[in-house]
Amino acid sequence: MTIHRNQADNQIRQCADLITKRCSFYPGLSIVLGSGFHAFVKSLDVTNRIPYANLPGFAPSRVKGHAGELVCGHLLGVPLWVLSGRTHFYEGYSMPEITFPIRVLAAAGIDSILLTNAAGGINPKYRPGDFMCVSDHITFM
Repeated sequence: MTIHRNQADNQIRQCADLITKRCSFYPGLSIVLGSGFHAFVKSLDVTNRIPYANLPGFAPSRVKGHAGELVCGHLLGVPLWVLSGRTHFYEGYSMPEITFPIRVLAAAGIDSILLTNAAGGINPKYRPGDFMCVSDHITFM
């Protein structure tokens, strides 16, 4: 899919406005749930769910465990917008398509994002849910 810069900027702004209207509150933080983290949503006091199919420009994830929805809610009183699932380059999406949701969150005013993933999954010393810091990466693109 080829999108011109102005067209993409307009689509980002429209999607950010839609989310802002549907979620009815503004959080300072958003969380992107990667593989294995979808159960986190159960701990939220959910106020609204928006399937990615209803968000113009959001590509559907095809990976098991990625629900493909934006969840508006609170965790212990803290307002959050949670992207439950994401798309990946290996699914055949372009970088503009993969980064679109993050650009939408930024356009909506989100200034802090916590990204989760299963990067430590191949280390046998790590247990599911362990925190780790990725300080470098290897790309095979």
